[in-house]
Amino acid sequence: MIIDDITHWLSQANYEETDALENLINDIRNNKFTIYATAGASDITNSGHNMVRKLATSGVAILLGGSFNDHYGQFEATNLGYSQQSEQLPPYCGYLIQKRKAVAFKAVYTGGDEYGL
Repeated sequence: MIIDDITHWLSQANYEETDALENLINDIRNNKFTIYATAGASDITNSGHNMVRKLATSGVAILLGGSFNDHYGQFEATNLGYSQQSEQLPPYCGYLIQKRKAVAFKAVYTGGDEYGL
């Protein structure tokens, strides 16, 4: 399952939808399901929503922008060196975190060439 802009989705979701998502997150922990959710880096770090924290600690998450150090309290990446963790990522770049391993990626941007993509 892919959810684009999880914090926006959660702001509009009703109780039944968030409850269903929470059940899916529990299935992630049982290796039955995978969710990839995107959000602004500051949205993940600053979100008070418990669901975002559960997704962040479930083992799979995508970070877009910012620096990995901004998220050290929520994520662990055993394969990133100290200098990589402090590097500021350009827009539409981030890390896919899976089983405490980080893989850098560049997201596809189809809204124009504002960033030269």
